[in-house]
Amino acid sequence: MSFPLPYQIARFALIALTAVLLSSPASSQEVHPDHAGYNTHVVGISPNGLLPTVKQITPEDAFGWLNYSASNASISFEQDIVAHMTCREPSPFQLRGDRLTAPQVPSGGYATLCSLAPGEYDYQVELAGSKKTLLGKIVVVPAS
Repeated sequence: MSFPLPYQIARFALIALTAVLLSSPASSQEVHPDHAGYNTHVVGISPNGLLPTVKQITPEDAFGWLNYSASNASISFEQDIVAHMTCREPSPFQLRGDRLTAPQVPSGGYATLCSLAPGEYDYQVELAGSKKTLLGKIVVVPAS
């Protein structure tokens, strides 16, 4: 069953707001410690795509993905992103082959990545049980 786009957007907004308000987690699905007290930016994961597909942030901003699909999601980057990470705390992302990959993000789950140096970073999201690969981009601009 497919819901109208306005319903999907409203649902995403409610889930995103809930995730931000309830962000007192204790696992890989928490707001990364590097970002405590900063602006939070969220990309929604759905079977229809990423919302938004391109997100602009600064190095100080908190950034994460909220999975509002019914499937587990796998988020990954090319391994060369590691050279651009400026983490003060370990990231839940791990190198697996030639990709930097997050642990599986369950339906309703949230995952974050630590700070990145200015630049453009392509990533992909795969949903369990789907052959479709969702493509996104993070654009990190210097703080004003």
